Amino acid sequence: MRTRICFYILLLMPLAVYWQTVFSEYGFRDDYSHLRESREVTGLMVKSAASNGRPLYGALLESTVAVTGQVDQLPCMRLASVLIFTL
Repeated sequence: MRTRICFYILLLMPLAVYWQTVFSEYGFRDDYSHLRESREVTGLMVKSAASNGRPLYGALLESTVAVTGQVDQLPCMRLASVLIFTL
């Protein structure tokens, strides 16, 4: 029983820590530029991240931001990233 409780606490802790950040109603500094670049300049984020040695990060960032599309939908993307981080 104690092991199960510790497991649930371990699963819920990242969401509790990042709750305020995940469900904020505004975009962060880089969110606005990422949204613009994903719509207007396709491939720029991939090239920029690849020049820093992170090509996979750039491809994932551009594809998720392009699907998101608006600042109002960013909390869904943040929640998904916290859930992936938890798993």
